[in-house]
Amino acid sequence: MYAEMRKLAVFGAIVAATLLCFYEAAHADDSSERAYILKAAFVYNFGKFVDWPASAFASDTSPLKVCVHGQAAHAGMAAVLRDKSVAARPIVVIDTPGADAVSACHIVFFADDRESHREALKAYVAAGALTVGDSDDFIRTGGMVGLVTVENKIRFEVNLATCRRAGLRISASLLRLAKTVVE
Repeated sequence: MYAEMRKLAVFGAIVAATLLCFYEAAHADDSSERAYILKAAFVYNFGKFVDWPASAFASDTSPLKVCVHGQAAHAGMAAVLRDKSVAARPIVVIDTPGADAVSACHIVFFADDRESHREALKAYVAAGALTVGDSDDFIRTGGMVGLVTVENKIRFEVNLATCRRAGLRISASLLRLAKTVVE
């Protein structure tokens, strides 16, 4: 119980610290770039509360690859995630990966809702990647974590069944912070 409460407090502190670190950059950019900078902070923190199977990485220090579908999101994601690491794994941001890169991605961010993304979601789930998107129905159309805006605040929803199908374990601490968890 204490460990879970501590993880929850740490997650909140991490999100706050990440947002403070990038406030200046977010303040200087237009509102859509600012939104992607904030969403990148969420993606960064999700990486800390997800367990991938050992087979997802070549070694304990292999990079955590974050793939971004959507040109507008890439700059914000790259700015926030540059020089960051998760559990001794440096983060590498890949812009709009092709079909051949599906198995190389650990986290995939979909910046907008396109029919082509829905097909790609299936491939990423099969490859064991955490899929994150910002369309309103992302978790209902096959995504794992949906970023939604509620009262001008970014919140998140989780499709736990899809996460499990991909072989990913989501921390209970993270699930408690979710607006919605679908089983």
